[in-house]
Amino acid sequence: MEIDLQISVAVSCAEHTGIADFTHLMLLAVNHRNIRDYFGESVALYFGFLGFYNRSLVAPAFFGFIFFIWQLAESKVDVDGIPAYAIFISLWASLFLEFWKRREAKYRVRWGTITCGFGCPSHPHFDMSFL
Repeated sequence: MEIDLQISVAVSCAEHTGIADFTHLMLLAVNHRNIRDYFGESVALYFGFLGFYNRSLVAPAFFGFIFFIWQLAESKVDVDGIPAYAIFISLWASLFLEFWKRREAKYRVRWGTITCGFGCPSHPHFDMSFL
């Protein structure tokens, strides 16, 4: 009974914020303002990251699928372009992190949370002198 209540509360929250609108891809088109207003900045930032990550994975998935088909066609795992794909993935990972830092900063400026990020101590009397 308690689990059903939790599920119904989660569904009503999702419907209220527009998360449950499955007419378009959920994580690709999330209304961050509604999520921020209802759940707070940290949850909206989480959904912002998920949407950004999913959009960013399109290129590696596309090239990975091409290499998968190439491997099936040649019936071997070690095809000629694998080192190039590894270099592409390395560059993609670096670029992904840099572009996410920009997007996160944009969200933090828009929401007014730029002054306290993940590096801020949780307690004002916290002393890091022992480190």
